[in-house]
This record gives sequence, structure tokens and C-alpha cells, in this order.
Amino acid sequence: MGLALALIAYVAYAIFVGRVGRRIFSLWRAGPGSRENVLSSSRTVWNTIRLLVKAMVDIFSLSRLFRVDRRLWTGEWVFHCTFRLVMLRHLRCVADPLPKRIGTIRPIGVCAGHVLVFALLFICVCKLLIERKSYLLSYNFSLLGVLFLISMSGILMSVVTKPDLSVIKSFMMGVFTFKPHLAPGSPLFLVHFLLAMLFSACLPTHIFAAPFSTIDARRREKGLRLVMHEK
Repeated sequence: MGLALALIAYVAYAIFVGRVGRRIFSLWRAGPGSRENVLSSSRTVWNTIRLLVKAMVDIFSLSRLFRVDRRLWTGEWVFHCTFRLVMLRHLRCVADPLPKRIGTIRPIGVCAGHVLVFALLFICVCKLLIERKSYLLSYNFSLLGVLFLISMSGILMSVVTKPDLSVIKSFMMGVFTFKPHLAPGSPLFLVHFLLAMLFSACLPTHIFAAPFSTIDARRREKGLRLVMHEK
């Protein structure tokens, strides 16, 4: 079982890397003109750094979403914060030795896992019932559903079944070092792991181009303001 799960993990990671590579290649094939447009206002290294910093601030603060829909922004911001805390807590399964700072946030990570479920439900309610966005019934809704199931199975493991963490850590370390070990016997862990691999394989790749997309959006907004000012 351990070898089969490890092979599934390698396939999922290969699909993810392949999709990211294809995304980067498609951006590169867009031609030098498109790349120059994205950074057209950055004539110096300092300007380039300044634009990238502003883009990262926009991404982490979700400022553009805040201006469009503050209700949805609340759910998305809570989701992103709690998701990062949960991922930090999961480092205990792959880090040896575990940094002390990561170990101290365990209670916070546990609370974040519970809040994450409600954040996902809130996002679904906003998009399905309030905004009535029909496109969410396909790819986006599927990703939210997978994340919800991952969160629920993780909560059930931490509250109900509580599988042996040492066995899980040994298995995960074996996967990352290409030395598969015996998989944990917990059915919930099996579901949790398979859902996580499914999410990894289907993770949207456009997020890796987000800084450049944000810079391009800023450039377009600046150009639009100049045109309106001239008029």
C-alpha cells in the first residue's frame, strides 16, 4: 500500500510540474512584446522591484477583490490566512527535526483548520447564492469541494481517530526521499492523502503568473487614467 500511495503522489506531482511548465512556456511563447508590455514602465532595476513588491502586496491583501466585493473578500482573506497556517502545521509531517517555531503554532493551526471549513462554506454561499455565478458549478466548485473534503477528513483525524503521527511522518518522509515506507492503516488518512494528491494535480496554474498579471493590470489602469485625464 505504501508503494502504491507513493506512486500516486509522484504522478500527482509530475502532473502539477508539467502543468506549471506548460503555463510558463505559454507565457514565454506570447513573445517579447507581451513581456515588454508587462514591465514597460520599469526602466530601472529599482522600478522593477517596486512593481513586483506592489504586485505581491496586491496578491496577499487581495486588494482588487476588496474593491469589487468586500463580502467575498472577507471569505477569501480568511481562507488564505487559515490555509497558510494549516500548511505550516503540516510541516511536522515532513520536517525532521521540526523547527521550534513551527511546533509552537500547533494550537493555532488546529483552530485554523476548523475556521478553514467555515471560510470555504462562506465562499460557496457568496458565489452560488448571493452572486449566482453559474461558472462555479464546474472547475472552481470542484476545487472548493475537494478542499472542503480535505479539511473535514483532517479535522476528523485530529479529533476522532487520531492516527499515529510517527507512522504518518515516516511514510511522508519516505515519499519525499523516494524510499516508500509502510502506509498508515487509517482509512481517513488514506482519503485525506488521496484528496490532497487530487488537489495538487488540479491546482490552478494561473496563480504562478499572478504577479505579472497584476503588474499588467496596474499598467492598463495607469494608461486608462492618463487617457481620461487628457480628455
